[in-house]
Amino acid sequence: LTSTFVSVYEPFAGSEATFSVTRLSLSDQDDAPLSDNHVALAIKHAGGEYDIVVLRDPDQMGVSRVQTPHRTTLQTDGDVSLLRLGSDDAVRFAGLAGGTELRLGDFSLTNTSNRPYIAISKP
Repeated sequence: LTSTFVSVYEPFAGSEATFSVTRLSLSDQDDAPLSDNHVALAIKHAGGEYDIVVLRDPDQMGVSRVQTPHRTTLQTDGDVSLLRLGSDDAVRFAGLAGGTELRLGDFSLTNTSNRPYIAISKP
């Protein structure tokens, strides 16, 4: 029996409560479903922004594709990928660990220097 457990922690104070967490399905670059060892979550915040978190099984290399709640496709080869999107789907923050590229529509975060983790914030 193999199981994957995921927890989302809500801050105790200092911010509005997260009001929904949804597990998203992942597929490979040929749109074949990935196993449950890979996890993608959409975390919607009270202000309309939401986070997309992708956690890949590092033993299974390759590209992951995820449909966001607004029907855009996120594509990444990272072990860990994080996007914070505005209610208009504009990227506010992106982070990538253990990979070379994170892409959503016209937005792309590329790790050309092969660093363990890269991130970018946008206003």
